[in-house]
Amino acid sequence: MIMKKYFFLLLIFTTFNVSADNHLVSGSGGNYIVSGDTGDYLVLGTGGKSCGAFLENKKKEQLIHSINMSWVLGYITGYNKTLKKVVGSNIDVPAMSQYLINYCEKNTLDSLESAAADLIKALEK
Repeated sequence: MIMKKYFFLLLIFTTFNVSADNHLVSGSGGNYIVSGDTGDYLVLGTGGKSCGAFLENKKKEQLIHSINMSWVLGYITGYNKTLKKVVGSNIDVPAMSQYLINYCEKNTLDSLESAAADLIKALEK
């Protein structure tokens, strides 16, 4: 149990210790390898999808967009819990969604995780 806890914390810390210059390397089965400044790391779930896919899902399928936004909310929650922060309390989900759309329109090859990391940086200012 202790090993699982430390692995989870290491995974979360590694995920949050990234810049917005991360790019999708490969992915399958809902897990993605993303390349960042600190090396390659695993992103679980929809967060490893490209910004281009995020934008396409937003246009075509509201349910998939809702799933993507749920992933982002979980990402921010994990960030807050792991680092004992309160990021995102002053913004609603539609505003977060619009921020991610704006980011992704400019960075279509970045991952959704990169967009979420950029959102966190903006919310911390």
